[in-house]
Parts: sequence; structure tokens; C-alpha cells
Amino acid sequence: MFAKLINNELKLAPHFVEIEGKTILNPQENDYKLLGYKPLICENSPAILSNQTLVETYSEDNEKIYVNYQVQNIPNISREEEIKIELMEIDSKSIRPLRAQETQRLLELENEAEILREELRNITDSSN
Repeated sequence: MFAKLINNELKLAPHFVEIEGKTILNPQENDYKLLGYKPLICENSPAILSNQTLVETYSEDNEKIYVNYQVQNIPNISREEEIKIELMEIDSKSIRPLRAQETQRLLELENEAEILREELRNITDSSN
């Protein structure tokens, strides 16, 4: 996976690019590098407790961009807010294109997200 770091915001490389007036539908590593994209290196995200959240941080050198995670404690919050945070974290993990061998992890994240969405719907319905 390739990306650019612009104003400390990660911009993932598109699935197709335009180089010298030609659209390339399946860009290769050299195509991305020519356009200023760098390989994206993600460390494994640490496990967190329900009162914690992960914050992504980015750094880069001349060759690569690195994604790191920092664990932050969350003050006492409602279960509804906790679920929303967990969903946001799952979504941020699953939106990254996963390599073929990570298909099972993607399915696990999608199942976990659906369980949390159902719990959130139940909380919202019971409070109305």
C-alpha cells in the first residue's frame, strides 16, 4: 500500500493514476513512487481496554511512511459513546485495504462492528 503524508494527514494512493496523460488502471510501485507516494508501514495496533482509545500518528523518512498507534485513556463515558468510539476504531482499521491473507481479520472486524451497531441501536431505541 502506498500513501502520501500531507500536513500530517494520510492520503492513500488511488487504485488508478494518470501519468503523462495516460490513465494507469493497475499502478505498480514505480508509478506510485513517480507520483510521490511512499510505501506505508503499519505497526500492529495494541490491544486496548474499553476505557481506552487508539490514536494514529504518522512519521516518514525519505523512503517510507510509518503508522504508529498511541493508547489514550478515555474519561468515564456512557456505553453509547464507548460503542461509537469502538465503531470508529473498527472502521478505521477495516477501511485500509487488507492483503489477501488478512481476509479473516476483515471478517472479524465487520462482525464485531455489526454486534456493536446492534447494541447501539438497542440503547438508542430504549432511550426514546
